[in-house]
Amino acid sequence: MAAANKTGGGATQTDKEKARAIASVVSQAAQKSGRALANSLILWVDDAPSRNFWERKSLEAFGVRFAFTKSVKDALEKLQAGKYDAVIFSLGRTTDQQAAFVLLEEQKRLGDNNPLILYGSMTPQQWAEARRRGVAAHATNPLDLFQTAGNVIKGV
Repeated sequence: MAAANKTGGGATQTDKEKARAIASVVSQAAQKSGRALANSLILWVDDAPSRNFWERKSLEAFGVRFAFTKSVKDALEKLQAGKYDAVIFSLGRTTDQQAAFVLLEEQKRLGDNNPLILYGSMTPQQWAEARRRGVAAHATNPLDLFQTAGNVIKGV
């Protein structure tokens, strides 16, 4: 029996349904973004990284490598120590969602220009504020994230 999982929207999906959805995402996005993603390194900030397993697997299928962190402090240390192509910040974090803006401001202060991608639900007003502050992109679902990551890494 397949385990049921809660998705971001509150719906329940089985592992098989999630796998089919990810296969569809990868297939649709591969032609547009796959090449740009090969050999890229993305820092993913999330206090519960296991919840983005399927998104990660779809990107890894095209050669994306990840470094993970659960905190803004650790993310800043990793950014100072290494070269990344982008940073994904999961908005489903249980900590203050303003932490993404703290990370972005500290990145600027340190001279780090890695583009920040916010992943999760936002209102239009929240997205407008994020853009005003300098967030590079926003994605709300796996297909969107795959395409957004490819575009950000390509510099589109």
